[in-house]
Amino acid sequence: MTKESFGKKMKYLNIAYPSFKLDIENQMHLEVWHDILGEFEDEYFNTILKDYVKHNEFAPNSPASLIVHAKKMLLSQIDIGGTFDKLIDRLRKEFYDVELVANRYEKGGNVAVAKTLRELKTNVQTWRNNSDQLPFLKNAFEKTYAEYLMREIDKQVFAITDASRLIGE
Repeated sequence: MTKESFGKKMKYLNIAYPSFKLDIENQMHLEVWHDILGEFEDEYFNTILKDYVKHNEFAPNSPASLIVHAKKMLLSQIDIGGTFDKLIDRLRKEFYDVELVANRYEKGGNVAVAKTLRELKTNVQTWRNNSDQLPFLKNAFEKTYAEYLMREIDKQVFAITDASRLIGE
């Protein structure tokens, strides 16, 4: 994103939040924020700003506030429960072969599911032998998968504009 385009976006925040503390007339202030946020694609950054303004009463107090918001936006696009249901179907079809299913997710670009599945291998085996353990497995999956997703998002937040690119769908 160009510095000129970025400056316009910061004016947007100044209008949306009269208490916004970024001095847009001070080039150094803009340069610091642009240095951190300038890697975002122009249109995607527009989307982040609009969503931030719609859902936050207070102005961002740092560039990190906008990065955190972008990560939350990406995470909210992912149907973690739906991913779990697909995973269970795949495990059943592959006779509960955790490594085979994990490898397929990994090859499909969904590294977070593969890592989660490998970490929960013991839980999968417990569930296979005792179907009452499925709710426990689902809970453990959702927490662990969200953690791995956040790690993936941390690595790629500036390059990703769509969660489907993140989860390999």
